[in-house]
Amino acid sequence: AVTSVVIPETIEFEGKSYVLTEISERAFGHQLDLVSVTIEMPLEAIPVECFIGCMKLSSVNLPETVVSIGDYAFGNCQALTDLDFFPANLKYVGAGAFSGCSGLKEIVIRKGLEYGDNAFGNCSGATSMIIEDIPQGSNTNFWYYGCENLKTLRIEDSKEILSIGSLPDAPFEEVYIGRNLTDTPFENCKYSIETVTFGECVTSVPNSIFENSTNLNSVVFGNNINYIGWSAFANTSL
Repeated sequence: AVTSVVIPETIEFEGKSYVLTEISERAFGHQLDLVSVTIEMPLEAIPVECFIGCMKLSSVNLPETVVSIGDYAFGNCQALTDLDFFPANLKYVGAGAFSGCSGLKEIVIRKGLEYGDNAFGNCSGATSMIIEDIPQGSNTNFWYYGCENLKTLRIEDSKEILSIGSLPDAPFEEVYIGRNLTDTPFENCKYSIETVTFGECVTSVPNSIFENSTNLNSVVFGNNINYIGWSAFANTSL
């Protein structure tokens, strides 16, 4: 059984050297014993379903040339515990790219990246989510559909205003908001929220942002809050 794969920049065949430039879709799909992958060739895109169903895959090394990860490329790779292998030049993560990766403990929406629908769907082991930034026009509705064990949400500190849209249902209990928001993104997931903390970059709290969050019993404000909107905390347990 193949447990480790290294894809070099060149291969030798019948005395000649060939430069590798492409990997086909589903090239390593459902290799159930595959544990480690290293790609050395200057690949720009990880193909659709390239490693789908490689349930023991836990170590991935990608070249800095990669700018996109295809749809379901790492779907159901249940042994992945983090995504520290993202190259610095990565720009796009495809639909369902890491769906079913139940070993992931944390979902990070990284600054400068765009995400397809359900990119982290059904990552049942994830308990926290961090939002660094959201590209304008991104669809947040299905990023983490089915991640039923998410408990903490952190929106990182920034002086830039953020528009999130409407976050899908998730059982968040603790929320940290580190920047001003233009909307009220918690309509679908507000009922489980118990504690909210606002960072020092936050100056205003939107209208109705936690209205009817009936389990909310603790709010900590930063020192720079100068406006709290109407009904922001109406019908809570404060």
